[in-house]
Amino acid sequence: MKQRQNCTVRSQRVKMDDESQFRVSSEEEMPLPTFLQSQFEKSSKNPNKISYAKDFSFSEHPSFDAWMASLSELIPAFLLPEGPSDMMDYLYREEPERRPRLWMAYIGSGIERTFKEGTRTPLHVDRIASIAFNLHVIGKGTKEWWFIRYDQLDQLQHHIVELGGDFWNDSFWMAPAELESLGLPMWQCQQKRGDLVIVPPAVPHTVLNRGELSCAIAADVLHYKTVRESWNREKVNYQIQRNSPFYFRKVIEHALRVELEERKNTSLLEELISIFAEILEEEGKVETHEEIREGERTCNACGMDIYNRVYTCPKKRCDFDLCPLCYAKGHIHQHSLSCQASVPLCQLHRLLERHVLVSKESKKRRKRRS
Repeated sequence: MKQRQNCTVRSQRVKMDDESQFRVSSEEEMPLPTFLQSQFEKSSKNPNKISYAKDFSFSEHPSFDAWMASLSELIPAFLLPEGPSDMMDYLYREEPERRPRLWMAYIGSGIERTFKEGTRTPLHVDRIASIAFNLHVIGKGTKEWWFIRYDQLDQLQHHIVELGGDFWNDSFWMAPAELESLGLPMWQCQQKRGDLVIVPPAVPHTVLNRGELSCAIAADVLHYKTVRESWNREKVNYQIQRNSPFYFRKVIEHALRVELEERKNTSLLEELISIFAEILEEEGKVETHEEIREGERTCNACGMDIYNRVYTCPKKRCDFDLCPLCYAKGHIHQHSLSCQASVPLCQLHRLLERHVLVSKESKKRRKRRS
């Protein structure tokens, strides 16, 4: 998978006497060197305008593998991307280069004039209930974190709606004092260079950068013990049209194939079967067959990645696709759409049928032994 060469730069403004008056003025793509140069050439005309770079990849750097090897000696194994606990390790085992690299880095700072309040993230939860970690690696600046207890998500959303916002758009900011005044159970911590912050699955959080520039690297782990929570979050993502970098449905398919062969984790296998059955129920009837590479097709209506089945326009030079859910909702196109799939549905159903047959044989063997 080709890595991003640019970073997303988000410009923000905040009033010095009222930090709740905070807004994003622009968001654009630019090369990382351009952003860094702009940070050292800040204009005194707009001292309250601040910017931070987000979501830029560094895993293509020549020294990344050596750096990763040293990091693996310092952090717990369950936090290692593509490690023993990460579901992404099942994906494309024969072609690991096809996996999405989910390492990202961020650079933020405070306001130049005071080095007090600064760039920040909106209130959000990570998109697919993954375990995330954030490591502060460079810079004198600090990061302030607020975590709201995961079972308070509905209550938090209720407060945000009352304030005229929407939690799921990743675009709602609250001043720390305003957030704390909600009275919800929460925790706060300050992150300095060398500190590692772990974000549990489905925990709402927000980050405020203070002081000079700071750079942090982050990664997500799709842990096998939280795969059901990840599937629940993925279904919500489709409902609100909120895409994620994980090919979750493809990960489940690949994991199921491996576990059916190896049968090392019975509880995980049962969970995978249950989730995959729901995925196939979504897929429905497939009419034709065509090779589809993951990540190359997204739904024109909702923007989500298309897993296996797609309703596409057969006209040449007409690049229009619908996912099964949007097609079922009645989204239309000027031309008739044909249904295609990367794998015939009958083949996917055989994964479940194979499990049933093997389970019956296992029960018979256990009876004979008893």
